[in-house]
Amino acid sequence: CDVEHHFPCRKTAYRTCERCDYDICKACYEIESLPPREKDQELNKRLDEALAKEAAMQRQRAHHQQVAEERHQQEEERFKREREEELNEMYGDDIKRFPDNVRNPKAVHKDEANKLKYTVWICDIHRKESKCDVSKDFNSSYATLQEANLRVEFVFNYNNPWGCDRGEMYADEDEELVGGFRLISKQPDGGGSLTVSALQSEVFDILEPPEQHRHITSYAGLYGIDGHGHHGRQQKEPRKKNQFSNSVRNPPAKHTGEHNKLKYTVWQSCGYGYDGWHSYEGPPEKTFNSSYATLKEANERAEYAFYYQNPWGLQGDELPYAETDKVSNQGFRFLECTPDDSECWTVSVVPSIAFDYINL
Repeated sequence: CDVEHHFPCRKTAYRTCERCDYDICKACYEIESLPPREKDQELNKRLDEALAKEAAMQRQRAHHQQVAEERHQQEEERFKREREEELNEMYGDDIKRFPDNVRNPKAVHKDEANKLKYTVWICDIHRKESKCDVSKDFNSSYATLQEANLRVEFVFNYNNPWGCDRGEMYADEDEELVGGFRLISKQPDGGGSLTVSALQSEVFDILEPPEQHRHITSYAGLYGIDGHGHHGRQQKEPRKKNQFSNSVRNPPAKHTGEHNKLKYTVWQSCGYGYDGWHSYEGPPEKTFNSSYATLKEANERAEYAFYYQNPWGLQGDELPYAETDKVSNQGFRFLECTPDDSECWTVSVVPSIAFDYINL
């Protein structure tokens, strides 16, 4: 149909003029045959009818979706009740140790956007996309450390993603971290691992920043350096040693003491990634380099350590340029390179309150 009145048009030719190469469907023909005023009224009428029909269909779809969600919720609740009854029958005396808000966290405990003081997290390697995807997943949060630690134990033994109960979940590791946080983990023979632990929510958000805080900016772009910070040939040459302050080049004892760290810690790691060739046991350990009172100094120290204290003893422009040189939305510098046939060298910055947990 060459007229195509949007809603009424049937798209199929009713009248055709071969000489003009013109087609019109029956609905459009009836409208075009009307006087101008009646034509406008008829178009408006049919438009209103079409909109009303679409609105009715949307309401119907919304109703069907609501019914489906309610059924799904009922099924989940039924499964949850059956699971609780089964666990109570088998481990009733042990389960009674856990308060109701630990067994069944309320909405306030499950609100990831507004965490309470302590966060319970899970790392399930079996459910990750690859062996190098080792991020921690939020489970719940609590106002007290005692509740958080109880939740860690309950999740591991009775509410784990593997669907196992306490009789099947023998912990390979059950320890107390710095700060009194419980950590329980299992590494089955078939590979992978399950770890459940707790952290201060502030620290958890540093190590696993919320989605809106994961934006990173090219260090080159942020500080006006030429290029985009991704390929060596686009970047400006590394700064010479004498362009760094003395406290960055040769940090005194207050910067190198790991037990009395200043506000920001510079860390480094070196190891093979999950390349399918070298043996891989997870990301390389992140080790302490130094700490500084200001983020500016810590970021400069990260740059200096990357170019002048790398494991190969290369100096400045002898080292391949950083394949990644970026600043997180929180302001932390991150530099990384992987020379041909070699390990991945990484230097970055993290608030010192989070460093003790960076290798979990």
